[in-house]
Amino acid sequence: MYAGERQPRRTGDDNSVMNPAQATMISGEEFKMCHVPSVAFDADGMMYVSYYRDSTTTVEKISNPNTHTVLARLDPSTPGSVTTFRHLGVGDSVGDFTQEEKAPYDPTLLALGDRIVYTFQSFEKGERGYAASFFNIKEGRFENHMERCTLTYTDSNGRKVTVPFTDSGRIRCYKEAFGYKEPKHLGLCVLHSRYICHNGEYYSALSCDGPLNFGPLMVKTVDGVNFEVLFEMPEFNMGTCEVGQELFKGEFYIIARTAQSFKDKKRRGLYIAKYSLDGECICAPRRISSEPTRPALLVHRNRLYAFFNTTPLVPNDAAKRGVMRRSRMRVAIVTPDCHFSRYSDVTSPYSIQYYALGVNKGKVYVAFTEDRRQLNPNISKGNISVSAIKLFR
Repeated sequence: MYAGERQPRRTGDDNSVMNPAQATMISGEEFKMCHVPSVAFDADGMMYVSYYRDSTTTVEKISNPNTHTVLARLDPSTPGSVTTFRHLGVGDSVGDFTQEEKAPYDPTLLALGDRIVYTFQSFEKGERGYAASFFNIKEGRFENHMERCTLTYTDSNGRKVTVPFTDSGRIRCYKEAFGYKEPKHLGLCVLHSRYICHNGEYYSALSCDGPLNFGPLMVKTVDGVNFEVLFEMPEFNMGTCEVGQELFKGEFYIIARTAQSFKDKKRRGLYIAKYSLDGECICAPRRISSEPTRPALLVHRNRLYAFFNTTPLVPNDAAKRGVMRRSRMRVAIVTPDCHFSRYSDVTSPYSIQYYALGVNKGKVYVAFTEDRRQLNPNISKGNISVSAIKLFR
């Protein structure tokens, strides 16, 4: 517990929300590293899960030449039937686009009509950015073209400016829209793995873990390609590398993880805050007892839930094998003042982390990264699994 953090009330037993042992693994056995899913559903209820994988190494590193992105399609009612489509790897070209030097990273899915828009972190001409591919649902394939993403912001003179959604474009945005001095770089940029739909537009949060500790950005899009900056969140000025967002009762709730590179160890951790639709901070960031991993928020049946990792108590022999880290997912109801009223825990010996959430036909589903190496160091296996969730009220 941190100062000012209220103790929530526990609801039910561990794994009453879901049983990790009953989750379905959807990534192939031959892959040693599978990580960071995103989830979307089409109009027929088919589930799509994006992630990246590697068959040669267990290390998550975009400089690995064999790391590539994929898209899995499955019927959530019979999740054992999975079709996987390779998306992109280092050196692959589609039309006039080539993924150069570094692997594609952190894809985010958006279902629009007969397409799944596959927005991913690209690397082209020596610079990181975002680009989008398009999966044709009816034909069951990726279309043979890509689009480079754009970022639009309002500068200090009130003019709309559109720039490439690249590192240099983001630097220009921070300089011209928010008055920052131009930095050399902004660090890793991560678009959150789930969009929030509101009035036909899709909202997401864009992290910024650069050395000058700029705040993350709230952005919106209608197509998963062209993004507009709504406001900066300077209260999260601790190098937030991963941000989750949700819109609940007309207000944005934000949950964010500080970067591992953030030097002030006393301030590292997870924070939750609330903003108005025009970016006014209503509830300042509150620190949460947690493990360092990507958090998430979800509205379901008029409740706001937070998902994050806490450190469980495990036997000493398991602790020596590394099971303690990221092996307990806490699901908690968020109150209007950004505290938690009740919670339930999901504990897995294989770890449960980097979860992507989706709702289909009233049911909540989660895709997550497991890491069986944490149970047994002789197993070189990281995989993606999917499960339904039963949320308490």
